[in-house]
Amino acid sequence: MEFTGERFLPSKELLEDEIGFEHLHRYYSIVEFVANKNVLDIACGEGYGAAILAKTAKQVLGVDIDKPTIDHATAHYNDQLNLHFKLGDAIDIPCDEQQFDIVVSFETIEHLSQEKQAIFLAETKRVLRKNGILIISTPNKKIYSEQFSHINHFHIHEFDIPEFRGFLQTQFSHIQLFHQGFEVVSVLSNTEYENNSQIKRIKWDGPGEKVLERKYVVAFASNNDLPPHLAAVSSMIENVHKDYNTIMERTISLDKEIVALGNWGNALDKQLNSINVDHAEIVARLNLEIDNLGKWGHSLDNELNIIKVIHAERIEQLNREIDTLGKWGQSLDSGINALRIANAERIDQLNREIDATKIAHAGVINQLNQEIEKLGKWGYSLDAEISALKVTHAETINQLNSEIAAEKLTKKHLQQELDESLLQMEKRKAQVEEQLQARLLVEQELEIANRKFGLLYHEHMIANEKLNKVLRSFPGKAYLLFTGIKK
Repeated sequence: MEFTGERFLPSKELLEDEIGFEHLHRYYSIVEFVANKNVLDIACGEGYGAAILAKTAKQVLGVDIDKPTIDHATAHYNDQLNLHFKLGDAIDIPCDEQQFDIVVSFETIEHLSQEKQAIFLAETKRVLRKNGILIISTPNKKIYSEQFSHINHFHIHEFDIPEFRGFLQTQFSHIQLFHQGFEVVSVLSNTEYENNSQIKRIKWDGPGEKVLERKYVVAFASNNDLPPHLAAVSSMIENVHKDYNTIMERTISLDKEIVALGNWGNALDKQLNSINVDHAEIVARLNLEIDNLGKWGHSLDNELNIIKVIHAERIEQLNREIDTLGKWGQSLDSGINALRIANAERIDQLNREIDATKIAHAGVINQLNQEIEKLGKWGYSLDAEISALKVTHAETINQLNSEIAAEKLTKKHLQQELDESLLQMEKRKAQVEEQLQARLLVEQELEIANRKFGLLYHEHMIANEKLNKVLRSFPGKAYLLFTGIKK
């Protein structure tokens, strides 16, 4: 697991740091207090604290909201049969009512919003037995944050001591607070560390004791009387890598550095005073130059005023020229509008003539088509008559031949009748040819009409081209406004 600052990890580096001593001190100070108890370590994190408590407790359950953290704790601390871990939320503890003798919550409450803090405290009360005890710690806002202007971005709402006591009193009637933090003390101890199991607190008559607040506050809260042996929780850790002599040496070294910095500051003051004298001379010289520049500026102002007068006259002249050009432009616009109206009327007239020509030609064409259709029908009827005549003539010839064979009519009589029949046929043929010639003339007239229509269309295109040439002869702006065509 990686240390992000949100959860403490018992790594070698952190265990030898101030934060390691602070976290382990809290858990080891209550090891004897939780002996033979059912304990809940809510927001247990990596699980190191629950494992410490399991050394003496009857059963310990560690609950945390982060699944990878719970998986790590379950795998890492699997050699203690009375220790278990479970995924769960501090504001919805996954446990039965009155299940635990003790609920431990170290450095959790400040990670919640005020609304969730109230829910969390009610949840701890719910899972505690009637004589159960909540052991809870939080940073003392006055020391942890305000004194050194420290901001922990993982903390949402912190408490000072009166606020923390008032918060706990919303659910618990009996509360005892303990301060935790590093402090310089005078210690008389055995050189053999294991023989210092008990250290007596000594007090003698003298000035009144100064009430000290430390970095953290640890609270024991219950709705029954707290046990008398609670005082045994007070404890001290030796060898926390904060040797008093080392601190004093560092303090003396810093004092020397401060004195050296003071001497350096005094030397800088002297240099600054000398610089100030030089600066006074420079300032006087600069003031003289500023006066000279001021006079030069006044002369520039006078020249500028003259230039402004000249420019004003030139601007007035340009405005007059602009007015003249504007009037000329308006006259051009009027002429263009007149031409535009005349051209529009001429175009309308040409369009009407073209439409009339189309209508007239359409009538002629329709009439010719009707006559052609009639001639066609007549031709079909002539073909039928000719076919009928051929049949009749064939029958007549057959009859004549039969009569010749039968009655032996004279050749002259037969020849006359034949000549008459041929003559009639020739006349009929001439009539058909005349009709066909008339049809040909109609087609020629239709061709002439089409050519006239083409000539009229060509004249119309020539008129449009002349109009465009007239428009192009105008200034580019007028042509652009009228036609919308970019030159």
